[in-house]
This record gives sequence, C-alpha cells and structure tokens, in this order.
Amino acid sequence: MATSGSTDWKLNCQEIITLALQDIGALGVSESIPAYKLEIGKKHLNLMIKAWATKQIGLWLIDTKTITLVASKASYTLGVGGDVVMTRPLEILEARLHLSGGTEIPMEIVSRDVYMSLANKTSSGKPNQLYYDPQTTLGIMYIWPTADDITDDIRISYRVPAEDFDGNTDDADFPVEWQSALVNNLAKSLCKPFARPLTPQILGDAAESLFDAMSFDREPTSVFFGVSR
Repeated sequence: MATSGSTDWKLNCQEIITLALQDIGALGVSESIPAYKLEIGKKHLNLMIKAWATKQIGLWLIDTKTITLVASKASYTLGVGGDVVMTRPLEILEARLHLSGGTEIPMEIVSRDVYMSLANKTSSGKPNQLYYDPQTTLGIMYIWPTADDITDDIRISYRVPAEDFDGNTDDADFPVEWQSALVNNLAKSLCKPFARPLTPQILGDAAESLFDAMSFDREPTSVFFGVSR
C-alpha cells in the first residue's frame, strides 16, 4: 500500500469557515461561499482565537528573548516600537539573569503588589525580581534591583498570541491537530449570527474537540506533590 509521505495537510481560513457553515446548515455542500458570509465568518474566527488566548493555549506560542540591560533602568517596554522590539508578550512565564561569565540565575516573577511595595525601586545590583504589566500595545517589564553590570542580560520565556486571519487563504497559526477544534468551535460561534439552532451535537463536538486539543497541547512531564519537612 502506498502512502502520501506527507503530514502537513492544513485548512486555510476560507476552508475552515466553509466547513463550519456547512456543519450548521448555513451553506450547501456544493454552494460557493458568498463574500458576506465569508467576512462574518472571518470576524468570528478571529474573535474566537483572541478569546482562546485567555485559556493559555499553545506550546507553539511560547518564545524566548534576550533583553539587553541598561544601567539604572527599572522598566523596559516590550513590543513593536518599544525598548525591546518583539511581539508584545501576553505573559512572561519565566526569566533568568544571564551573567557575563555564562551562569544563569532564575529570577522571581512577582505580582504588582509585591513590586509596588518595594521601597527603593531604583536601587542597583543583580536583578532577581521581575513584574510584567502586559498593557494593550506595549508591555512593561519592571526589574529589581536595576542592573549594576550591563554585560549581564535577562532571558525570558513568554507567551504570544496566535496570528490573525487577515486573508482568505491564510493558514491557521495552529498545529494541524487543532483543525477540528477550529472548525467545530467556529460552527458553534456562527449559530447566532446565522440564526441556526445551537444543537447538543454542535455543542458536544465543540467542547470535545477543544478539550482533546488542549489536552494534547501540554508538556509531557510529571508533576509530583509532597510535604515539606
């Protein structure tokens, strides 16, 4: 038996919307998708993936960045047009102070309250705490203490949003394993604007496919709980 030898089959934006509309009976199987239905579907598809960012999805959406330190500087803006040019992080997951000699020291990511309670936010030394405020256009990373050696740097792992669907032929910025979740959950989202019944089948397919995708999207490591003695 001959196989294809490929594993990269993906649906693009228009194909995802077409299948979702067909699933709810808003588009015939042999019918071409009208421009207005495609536009409504694209808006709801983008709304959906923006909302999914709140679920902290996406091992593939975790990136790393090295941040050059400036002496006595307590905060750095992160994003396009900021002190550090990058995609604005949704959150910073972990950070390390990388010393000039090559040693890396984990930094503590603290809450706003903890950072604001620091008496002297401009004291200098080896940065060991970090507070991140994501804002809406440029995120702000606060460090404490400020750097006393600009040959050191900070290395962060951070989460970014999935890319938008701008064009009709755009591929999803998701692994292929997420395609059922995209189609089924878009179908659920499109029931209201197209006045289609939100059936138990549609709800069930959406919930199950999203659960399966999110369960797969996890690091394969064990977590152990114990008692500190």
